[in-house]
Amino acid sequence: MPKQKPASPKGDIPNEPSQRRAAGWALDDKIAVDVAQLTKLAVAIWRIDRRAQRAEYTPEPVKIACESALERLADLEIRVEDLIGHVYHDNLRVNVVEQIGTQELRITECLSPAVYIQGQLTATAAVVVTGADAQDES
Repeated sequence: MPKQKPASPKGDIPNEPSQRRAAGWALDDKIAVDVAQLTKLAVAIWRIDRRAQRAEYTPEPVKIACESALERLADLEIRVEDLIGHVYHDNLRVNVVEQIGTQELRITECLSPAVYIQGQLTATAAVVVTGADAQDES
């Protein structure tokens, strides 16, 4: 009796690359993965790294593990960007959670990063935008 391949959560993996991408699969020559799950993994790694950077004390092995995980994402053509410091404009593809001020807007806080897989945006950053006029008031 021939071996049956296990069913994927989205059914069979299409043969054509364009069909795989349309069905939500990213393709490498060796493996097909669910883009949404890979995006969630990238965000989780970013959150761990961010907490490690902000902690009063982070053990060296944790810092090395975070750096290594981010390097592995880059090896897989997965880019995670927090956009802090970028100038904000209406055409920027971000989810503005809060805007403080109105002039010379910049992204001052990132609640969730933008994720790009093979150059395609798979998650939009959630950010706080602050204007120069709001910073003068404090």
